[in-house]
Amino acid sequence: MVKEYIQQANDLNPLHVGLNKIVPGNLLVDQLENYCMDLKKTALKHLKIKFIKSLRTNERIMIEISGKSFNIKRIQHGKAVLVAFGSWE
Repeated sequence: MVKEYIQQANDLNPLHVGLNKIVPGNLLVDQLENYCMDLKKTALKHLKIKFIKSLRTNERIMIEISGKSFNIKRIQHGKAVLVAFGSWE
């Protein structure tokens, strides 16, 4: 998914290629928007996100939603580590 996104977006950022590439923030936002729209069953008016840590392509994530707020966490050594948080409407 990341490779296809990078090619489609013509993303030349060196952080998004190579062995330990970082997931592009815009890709994560796109996927989060789709996830929230599936829950809400309508288009979002806005999505606000703050990135705390990077996410590598081989890491698992967990999305927690409470009301109109969300946390994105990666699972690292059996613990959930906050990657981003925000809200949607």
